[in-house]
Amino acid sequence: MRSREEGAATGPDRATTGSDRAPPPAEAGTRGGEIPQELHAMGDRGAPPVQENPRHTRYHPKWHRQPTPLTWWTRNRRYRAFILRELTSVAVLYAAVLLLIHLLALDRGPESHAAFQAWLARPGVVAFHLFVLAALLYHTVTWLNLAPQAIALRIRGRRVPSRIVLLAHHFAWLALSAIIVAGLLFALGDPGEAPWP
Repeated sequence: MRSREEGAATGPDRATTGSDRAPPPAEAGTRGGEIPQELHAMGDRGAPPVQENPRHTRYHPKWHRQPTPLTWWTRNRRYRAFILRELTSVAVLYAAVLLLIHLLALDRGPESHAAFQAWLARPGVVAFHLFVLAALLYHTVTWLNLAPQAIALRIRGRRVPSRIVLLAHHFAWLALSAIIVAGLLFALGDPGEAPWP
């Protein structure tokens, strides 16, 4: 019985482990299991010469991109509205700088403020400021119109309709503007009086 077991253990079908395992055979068509250079996916040095079309390029050329003209935004109404709104940001900057200059003129005294008021009363300046006012109104209205898309307001699990969000923003804008104007008129008092003590 023992001799049979030893014979089975030393037979050709026994499992081999560790150093007893035979080395894997070389791949068919290769030298010692190594992939030849001519068959390598990333190399072509060993490839046999092939007659290629002289007009063929081995590497793909860059795509030709049509240059975008500066007037691309004039082709679509939505593009025109978008660019016009972005340009009105310059009017916002001008209004802020003008307010700072007005405060600086007030700080310098009556003569500086009177000169600044005389400049503001010029017809050309008045016409330009009316244009600035129209740009500011357009900028404000278009900005408020984006509120329903930016705010998802929910009350008791239900989303507030976009129309109500839009009207609420416009109402708040008009109410705050009226309060500011009323406060300025009340603080200045008689328009004929000087704005400084």
